[in-house]
Amino acid sequence: MPGMKKMTSYSLKVTRAEREGMKITNPTRQTYINVTESTACVPFIVAQCRDDFDDDSLELVTANGLAVEDSESTRGTSIFYFLF
Repeated sequence: MPGMKKMTSYSLKVTRAEREGMKITNPTRQTYINVTESTACVPFIVAQCRDDFDDDSLELVTANGLAVEDSESTRGTSIFYFLF
């Protein structure tokens, strides 16, 4: 349709694993979550992971074990270039 912009979507690979202190261990499953600029935020990603992995206790951490908290600086697709 004329005048409509196509929304860019990105596929984010997420691995379910255990965290022991700051170390990631025992990776068991992976899933891909499609995000856009408006859905690229911690609450959306965590909700999708909890649904895909059927586990309400999951939290989002970086590859080096740091918890990712929802804030202005962790919203939008540009954050994934730095965190993951």
